[in-house]
This record gives sequence, C-alpha cells and structure tokens, in this order.
Amino acid sequence: MRAATPLLWALGACSGSGDRRSVDVLVITVDTLRHDVIDAPGYAELAARGTRFTEATTPFPRTTPALASMWTGLLPARHGSQEVGEPVKHGVSVVRLFQEAGYTTLAMSGSGVAGPKQGLDDGFEVFEVVSDPRAHAGADLARDLLPWSPDGPVLLWVHLTDPHFPYLPEEALDAPVCRELGERAADRELSRAAVFGDRDGVSSMALEDCRVLYAAEAAAAADQISGLVEALDDPVVVLTSDHGEALGEWGLFYEHGPHVHDSAVRVPLLVAGPGVPEGETRETLVQLQDVGPTLLRLAGLPVPEDLDGQDLFEASPRDHVAAVSGSALHPTLTGVLRAGRASKRNCLHVTPYSLCTDGFFDHQADPTHRTDLTGTLPLVEGPMARAAEAWPAERARQLMVRTATHKLVATPWAFGVQHNLYALPDEDTPVRDTRLEAELRALLPSQPGEGEEGDEEALRALGYVE
Repeated sequence: MRAATPLLWALGACSGSGDRRSVDVLVITVDTLRHDVIDAPGYAELAARGTRFTEATTPFPRTTPALASMWTGLLPARHGSQEVGEPVKHGVSVVRLFQEAGYTTLAMSGSGVAGPKQGLDDGFEVFEVVSDPRAHAGADLARDLLPWSPDGPVLLWVHLTDPHFPYLPEEALDAPVCRELGERAADRELSRAAVFGDRDGVSSMALEDCRVLYAAEAAAAADQISGLVEALDDPVVVLTSDHGEALGEWGLFYEHGPHVHDSAVRVPLLVAGPGVPEGETRETLVQLQDVGPTLLRLAGLPVPEDLDGQDLFEASPRDHVAAVSGSALHPTLTGVLRAGRASKRNCLHVTPYSLCTDGFFDHQADPTHRTDLTGTLPLVEGPMARAAEAWPAERARQLMVRTATHKLVATPWAFGVQHNLYALPDEDTPVRDTRLEAELRALLPSQPGEGEEGDEEALRALGYVE
C-alpha cells in the first residue's frame, strides 16, 4: 500500500478518522433513475442486504452538478457546477482522499457530461468515458478496468446511462407508440422540445408505453448490480442516481432539470456492505452530498470538516433539504418562463406569446416560430421585454425547500415569484399555511449566477440542446 501523502496527513485532525479498513468501494449511479422504480430484483437484493433511504434527494436535477455534489460533499453553489456539462470549479473530490490512502481508483462513465471534461475525474487513476453504452456493456467495461492483483483496496465508480430518454431497450416489448416516439427523437425527426412539452399530445399519448420501456431500461441496469459487486472483495456498495425523470408531472415528459417536482428531485439511495445495517429502511432527509462523507467513514478514513454533506448513518437528522432546478435549455419549451441558452437563441414565454432573441411569436398558433409578430402587439411585447430584462436566460429557475411533510416551491413568473406550498406527497394541489410558508421561504436557496457552458457536443448527444 502506498504511503500517505501530506494531503492525507493534513486531514488527520478532521472528523471521523476511525480505524483504517482495507475495504473495497463500489459506487453505481444509474442516470435518470426515479425513486419509485427500484423494485426490480437487482435493486431489491441490494436493499435486502443493506439500508434503503426512502427520502433521498438530489440538490440539483441535472447530471453534472448532482454527481459533483456526490463526490465533493458540497452543494452546487459551492462547487460551482450549476448546469449540465458545467465543470466543477471548487472543492476536492473524496476520491482523491481514497487515492491518497492507497486505493486504486477507477471509473467508467457512460455520459459525456459526467467525466474528465467536467472535472469529475479528480482523484481517479483511470477514467473511461464511453458514450451511452447499454447497461450490460457499461458494466463489462467497468469490470475490464479492474486489475488482476490490485495493490491494496479498490474504489470503482460505474455510471450507467439507461434509462435516459429515448427509452429504447434491447428487449422486445409491446410498446410501439413510445418506441416510435423515441426513434423519431433519436433520428431528430421530432424536436426534443416537442417531446418534453407534449406538443400536440405526442408524449401523453405514448405515456403508458413509455412507462413500460422506461421500467425495462431501469431493470436492465439493475441486472448488472450483482456482477459488479462480485467483481470486488466484499465491497461497500452505494447505488443511487443523479436525478429522477418526469413522466408527465407538472406537464414535463421524459425530461428532468427544468422543475423541482419529486419525480426529478427524489432519487433512490441504497447502501450495503461491511459496517452497514442490513435490511433497514430509513425515512430521514438525506442528499447526494452525504454519500462522500459516508464512504470515507465506512472506510475508516478522515472526513473533512468543511463539507455540506454528512454521514448518512451517524449524523443528526436534518429538518429540511433544498434544491435548485436546472435551466430549460430548449428555447421552444414553453411550459417555463425562460428557455434557451444565454449565449444562443432564447425566449421568454407568457402564454400564448414568446419573446425571443430573434422575434416575437404566438407559440400556440405557431409553435415552431415561423411568423415574427414584432411590432404588432406593443402592449404585450413591451411588458414582456421588461420581464425578459428582469429574468435573464438561465437565471429563472425553480427553487425548493422540503421537510418531512411539506414542500415549498418558488417559481419565476413574468413580474415576480409564485410560492406554492404542498403537503406531501400531493404536489398537484397547493395548501395554505402562512406560518409554515414564511418559515420555509427563509430557507430557500438563491438563484444561481451566470455559469460556464459545457461541452456542446455532449449536450446535443444527450438531447439537452438541439
């Protein structure tokens, strides 16, 4: 085992420096995995031999910021990645601390927005990125990274991209409407904005079929868990996701990011292995930034003190968690106030009109924005122009704070912010409780500032931009 470097010794005074254990660590993240679809055998078997956290959330329902929080133990506002593809700017990955302790650190990512270009390779000796492999292929690639005779314990991270839209499982299933929808989107015959916003009902008509295909891809990822676990020596295992997926919730289909509905914000979280209680279910409020500190403690390594995350098992329970949505990156996604990239075409949407950087449109009569109405409705266009100044592109996002029983959502509107309080699990009907709403308003996070754009090619391949 390699000798500890000055960085590890510098952490000696940090909290959680228990007995060092030579325990392998396996982290499996399944992209876009909803919290309510982990009944497939592979997930259930892992839950039976470990602990399931039923109220886990992501602090940001986009891949890069969420995974950056998992590995740095910091919230997005601190590590600096506040949109998909945007690189991490601050913080040290806990993987580096494992590496300093003598671990062989390996990663296989199936996503171009979850890799070295975003700084997620910090601390990994080997980091392979393969664009959107099938779950079994991704797992095979990850196992191929493992050395025959490792010098000390191993930390392996595997990021699988099933079930990201389009849902096109290899398994032949009777779901032709969704399969055709996915194939048309993959071939760019149909815009992603039309799919995500259910233009002309194309997505809602396919919903039942899409649930079948989505579940099939989620199950395909589950099938790989046991093989990955068996490739290591009785490892500590974490199974989670970067975010969930909207299947029609709040009018969003087969997408994640633009809102903070639980369909996108809640994530599965299973932990198993040495030192983990078996067969337990915990309902405490936890978030992805808690994974890193927990892994360090389970491996008997020092835990830095200045983290937003805390030990999943030993820390005092939180009374609330918060989250910030991503931007709507497709300009014609009209279900949000502001859509599109700041550096490219973007629009402000106030039904039925869209004020864009290239004109003024009636998006209900003209969803593809072919007829510019600039100058024809000055009493509408003028106020919308002022609203566009108040809410710049990529700066109008939903904010959320969540307790065990309630959720407050702040949504940007043309000339202000609408606050809706929900009594969970109902997120369709707001409730009134002025005292609780005032308490939760004070806990809402801030709107992110201007960010740095990520890899355009990777974003386009994943359908985030067109």
